[in-house]
Amino acid sequence: MTPEEQARAQCPFCGGNAAADEFTGCPTEQEWRFICENKTCQAWGPERQTREEALAAWNSRSALSREEQVRAEERAAIVAWLRETADEIDARADQSSNEAQRSNLSGLAFGERFRAKQIENGRHHMTRDEYRERFFSSLRASGHEGGDGR
Repeated sequence: MTPEEQARAQCPFCGGNAAADEFTGCPTEQEWRFICENKTCQAWGPERQTREEALAAWNSRSALSREEQVRAEERAAIVAWLRETADEIDARADQSSNEAQRSNLSGLAFGERFRAKQIENGRHHMTRDEYRERFFSSLRASGHEGGDGR
């Protein structure tokens, strides 16, 4: 990206840098969008067929309403919590001497990272409390301690 494109690709919500993201859309078409690189913001722009169209759509966005901003902050907090939780689960798995327990914990950590990615991509809309309750219910159902309920 040229310096001129980079300046135009700044996030309209937090002012952070945005990067182009090429991905496979539905069903198999290549699409582009711009994503804010600020991990506490993580805004993403409209999806378009070309990089240039995605940049134009990104730069034409207006700032979020207060309600949208709160939802974006909540989404970023959920993603951060899920990733932190997955790291803690991996640490527990590494300490376990039981192969079945290690496998269960590793699967649970994978699930939390997968959910984090879905939220980042706008595919899930649960509150942080709903995610925490779901996670601790899964942990208890698999025979593990429920943790501190964060």
